[in-house]
Amino acid sequence: MGTDISIAHSAATTINRATTERGEKPPTSVFKNAKQIDAFAKPVRASFPTLANLLTRFQTRFNDLSA
Repeated sequence: MGTDISIAHSAATTINRATTERGEKPPTSVFKNAKQIDAFAKPVRASFPTLANLLTRFQTRFNDLSA
């Protein structure tokens, strides 16, 4: 579980930094479903290809916990 929290924290920190650097406001609410995660993650994946694996792992774990 600690690893999952670490992955989620890393993803959230990176997403916030990425959106701020692009001049956008970081999200203030919790993702409520996998569709929201995917919609938000697509531009981040495109801008930062090295994060694609991290975001995919986070989304997979989120889906597992939501099921």
